[in-house]
Amino acid sequence: MTRRSKGWLLYLYTPSDDPKKPHGKTLYDAAKKDPDSFCSLKTVEETTDHEGNSLFPLDQIRLNGLSEEAVQREYYCNFEANK
Repeated sequence: MTRRSKGWLLYLYTPSDDPKKPHGKTLYDAAKKDPDSFCSLKTVEETTDHEGNSLFPLDQIRLNGLSEEAVQREYYCNFEANK
């Protein structure tokens, strides 16, 4: 239906912390291979405000107890950080 109506889909997500749920990686890989799809992965360093400032203070987030594995998943979209 989306193709017929020339519509589009937007998926926003971070990788699952459960390696048995690879749906995000599967979807990302499929979009990368599809010549009719636009696929972009952005890390915390590539997503800033209009003045180039970081949106997320990672040093503070780490100090508040988020594990490095979770930081890698949530802010760097690291699909391998669940293993």
